[in-house]
Amino acid sequence: MRSDASKNRQVILDAARKVFAEHGAAVPIDRIAELAGVGAGTLYRHFPTKEALFAAVVTSGVEDVVRYATAQADRSDAGTAFFDVLARMLDEGLANKAVKDAMSTAAPGAARPSGASAIRKPLQAVLARAQQRGDVRDDVTVDDVLAVVTGTFRAYEQATSTRSRRMLFDIMCRGLKATR
Repeated sequence: MRSDASKNRQVILDAARKVFAEHGAAVPIDRIAELAGVGAGTLYRHFPTKEALFAAVVTSGVEDVVRYATAQADRSDAGTAFFDVLARMLDEGLANKAVKDAMSTAAPGAARPSGASAIRKPLQAVLARAQQRGDVRDDVTVDDVLAVVTGTFRAYEQATSTRSRRMLFDIMCRGLKATR
């Protein structure tokens, strides 16, 4: 890809990331082109449909969480690493509606956009280590964790303050922790 084409692609992705984070997928694609400072034709050369652009943005956001989860898998404090990954998932979802939607669709039975299921493998690795160390209940599966995260996203929508979100996160974590 030529350097100007590569630059245009990145500018489009940055603009789309910002717009999708604020408004979700419902935003008109012309708004994204305008914010990126490119014509609609340039946008469509890189992303033939709004769905393709949305998938690229979601994949990028989910990949950030996947990289973080993968990096946590080898930490010696496996329980803390597991709960740090959950916090990162929720923080990213709170900051970006597109990523939240993707994380929510990683739960069992959900239609998965491109890249959404990528979180499952590193999350499973971090969960397994935390369970082996006795920090997380041994009857919890990755599907259970994703379902609880999805429910917490919904609860966060009702939260009226940061304090309220912290309380919801604490309740979720207490439910997942092993009793000793």
